[in-house]
Amino acid sequence: MRSSRLPRPVTPLVALVIAALLAACAADGVAPSDSPARDRPGAGQTHDDAATDQGHDHDHDLQIDDARTWRDAMADGAAAFHPEHPFAQVSYLIDGTDVFALEYRLRRGDDWSAWDSLEITWNEEQAAVGRLFLDDPALAFEVRGPEGAVDFASFEFHEEIVADPDVLTRNLPVEVEDKSASLPGFVVTRAQWGARNPGRLCGSAHTPRRLTVHHTVTPNNDSLTPAARMRQIQAFHIDGRGWCDVGYHFMVGIDGRVYEGRNNWMRTGAHVRVANRDNVGINLVGNFMSFEPRTIQMEGAARIIAWVADRHGFTINRVNVRGHQEFMATDCPGVRLQARLGELVDRARAVQGGGAQPPPPQPEPAGRSLVGFVREGNINAEDRPVAGASVRTAGNRSTTTDANGFYRFDDVPVGNYRVTASADGFATAETTRIVDTSASTFYASIALQPETRTTTVVGFVREGSINADDRPVAGAAISTDGGLTATTDTNGFYRLEGVPLGSVRVTAAADGFTTASVTRSLGAAGTVYYASIALEREPAPTPPGLDVPIDDLDRMAIAWERLGDGSWKFLATTPDNVRSVTFIVDGQTLPTSTDRSDSFDSRWRPVREGLHRDVEAIGFDAGGQPVAWAMGVLDATEAAGVFVRQTGPREFEIGIERAPWAARFLEVIVDGFTLTDRNTGLTRSDRQAVRYRFQTLGERTFVLNTYNSDGSYRGTFRRTVELR
Repeated sequence: MRSSRLPRPVTPLVALVIAALLAACAADGVAPSDSPARDRPGAGQTHDDAATDQGHDHDHDLQIDDARTWRDAMADGAAAFHPEHPFAQVSYLIDGTDVFALEYRLRRGDDWSAWDSLEITWNEEQAAVGRLFLDDPALAFEVRGPEGAVDFASFEFHEEIVADPDVLTRNLPVEVEDKSASLPGFVVTRAQWGARNPGRLCGSAHTPRRLTVHHTVTPNNDSLTPAARMRQIQAFHIDGRGWCDVGYHFMVGIDGRVYEGRNNWMRTGAHVRVANRDNVGINLVGNFMSFEPRTIQMEGAARIIAWVADRHGFTINRVNVRGHQEFMATDCPGVRLQARLGELVDRARAVQGGGAQPPPPQPEPAGRSLVGFVREGNINAEDRPVAGASVRTAGNRSTTTDANGFYRFDDVPVGNYRVTASADGFATAETTRIVDTSASTFYASIALQPETRTTTVVGFVREGSINADDRPVAGAAISTDGGLTATTDTNGFYRLEGVPLGSVRVTAAADGFTTASVTRSLGAAGTVYYASIALEREPAPTPPGLDVPIDDLDRMAIAWERLGDGSWKFLATTPDNVRSVTFIVDGQTLPTSTDRSDSFDSRWRPVREGLHRDVEAIGFDAGGQPVAWAMGVLDATEAAGVFVRQTGPREFEIGIERAPWAARFLEVIVDGFTLTDRNTGLTRSDRQAVRYRFQTLGERTFVLNTYNSDGSYRGTFRRTVELR
C-alpha cells in the first residue's frame, strides 16, 4: 500500500451518496467467471470462465457524485462505511485533480488504524483507479481528503482478495491490433481508444443469441473524454475486480459512438452473473436513474444491437433484448433507460430494416453557453471567489472572471472542451466538459489551490540500518516537530507533503522498537527530500503473568472452537509437569483451569466480535511456577476467520475456521514459500489447515489461498502475526 500523506483540512470534495457504485449493474450482476486465478493460463492461452464461475462477494456502499454534498457526509471529519461483512479488499475508481491526497483508515476491532494514503494503481490526468489489499480483514472504512480533490468516486468492498496482486493494467501492453475488418465501421476499436492487451482471450466461446443493456453509473456531464472513460473502466475491472478484461462487449459513450469492449466479443463477458453465456453485454455510459438517455446514445445502441442480431440471425424483440434488472435484483440499467428499452428495440429494428432508419442527428447551431465559477479551494466555496482569473478554452478563446469569480463563453458549438483557469498566487487548474444537445447552458467550474512554500519529505523506516531493505518496519508512526504525521506502508515507506521550508526533525516510533529521529534542512520548494530512519528492537517483553522469559519455558499445544452461543472454548495439551493453565485472550485473563482430564477447558465470551485477537496460554507446575507457554491468534467472528496457533516448539498450525462451504483446499504461503502440511504431506491441504515447524520465529505475513473442489482458485486471506 502507498505511504501515508500529510493530512489536510477535510472540507467538501464535491458530493456523496450512499448508493450503487460505479457500474453498479455490473457489480450486482458481476460475472464471477472472471475471478482472479493463481493458475491462470499464460499469454496466448484462453481463459475459460466456466471453470471458475464461483463468484465473489462485495458491498457497494459509496459513490461520490452530484446527489449529496461531501460536507454532509463529512460531518464527523470523515465519511465512514460499515459493510455487512468483514472485507479484505477495497477497490475504487476516482475522478479528481488531487486523488493522491486522499487518505483512509480502517477499524478491525474497537480502534481505528492511523490514516494512510490510498494506493493508486492507474491514473491518467484526473482519472484514477486503485485498490487496497488488507493483511487482516477490517470491519469499517473511512476516507477523507482536501476540498476540491474529487469530482466523482466509487468504492467497493470485497470479503476476500479478488484481484491478482501480480497483474496491473499499467503494466500490460497497449493494444496494437486493429480488428476493424471484423467489426462495423462505426465501432471504435480497442486499438483506437487505447485499450491494454491482457495477453490472452478472456471468457469462453459462445454463440450470441441475446443482448443485455446496462449503464455505468458514471457522470452524465462527464469530465473525461469517452476514450479516457473506457481506459479507466478497463483498469477498474482488471485492477479492482481481478477480471481478465473489460466486462462488457460494447459500450456506448456519451458522444453516441460505439466502443469495442472485451477483447473478443465472440466469448462470454462479465456482465450478468447468472446469464453470461450466449449473451452480449452493451453498456451505455452514464447514470440513468433520473437522467434521460441521450438520443445519440440510443441511436448508437440501436446500431450495435442491429449489427449483432444480423450477424447471428436472432430476432430483435423484448425477449432477446433485456435490461440487467430483468435477470436479477439490481437498479441497472437505471429507471429511465429501462423504461425506454421498448423504444430501443424499435430503433434497432428500424436500423435493421434499412430505409426506415432513424434520421441522423442534425448539426446543432452554435448557440450554447459554457459558464462557471472559479473559486478558492472548492467549487462550492461561494464565499471565496477568485476575481480576475484568466480562463481559456478551445480555439484560444479567453475571458476573465468577474468579482464573483464567474465567467461565460457564448455561442459554443457542440463538442468536448478543456477549460483552464489561472490567477496570481494560485496553481493553474483545468477541467473538461462535453457540450451537447441536452441543454443550453453547461457549467465547468474550477477550484484553484493557493501556491505554498512547502516541499515533500519521504523515507524508509527499517530495522537496524536504513540500508536494510529486507527489514522494513511497517505501520511505524511518523511525526515532525511541526505536527505533521504519517504511517509507513508495508515496505516501511512514508511520505509527508506540505512540509514548510527550513529545518525539520522527523521522528519514527513503532511497537517493539526504540524511537529514533533525524533532522533535515529543507531549502527548495517542490524538491523531494529523503529522511530515512533506522529503528532498533526493544528487548522481548515478558507476557502478562510471567516473571521469566518465554524462551525458558516449554511449549504447549493449544486449540479452540466457537460454540453455538457465541462463546469460545479453549483447550491445551501440556507437558506432564503442568498442573494448571491460564488463558489470556485479547488482554483478558480467563479463570485458571486445573482439569487436565478435560484438556484444561476454559471459556471466553468476547465483548464484541472482531479480527486478530491475541491468545496466550501459561502452564503452571504444582508449586505455581510457570513452566510452559503457547500463543495464537484468532478471528472472533461468526463468519470465516483465520487462525494461527502453537502446536509445539517452533511449530504452528495455520488455517481457516468456518470456511465457505465451497472451499475445499487450502494453500499457505509465507515470504514466497509454500508450506507443506506436516499432517498430510500436501501443499494444498484438504483439512483447511497447514501445520509447519519454522526454523526461525518473528513476524510473518501469511497468505492463505483457498481453492474449490475442482482445483480452481477461490479467494485469499492475509494475516501478519509475530511468532514467538
